[in-house]
Amino acid sequence: MRINTNHSTPPVEQAEGPQKAAMPRLAEQDRADFRAAESLRDSLDTIPDVRSAVVARARTLAEDTNYPAPEVIRRIATLLALGLEESE
Repeated sequence: MRINTNHSTPPVEQAEGPQKAAMPRLAEQDRADFRAAESLRDSLDTIPDVRSAVVARARTLAEDTNYPAPEVIRRIATLLALGLEESE
């Protein structure tokens, strides 16, 4: 085995890795403020689970034999039929 010593090339310098950017410190104004979210949650907790006016309207509509109107039922049926034709 023959080793060729070539002394005319300069030595390889140590390569430096990428510099890590320093993480900027968050200013007080950049921090999240959850007081508004807490206020919203408190407001939502005071809303009743059942809205009696909406339930009363639903009962009235359920008892009405003309609801929904026959025209509305026909239009919905047509849309459903068109959807069936496209899927086949």
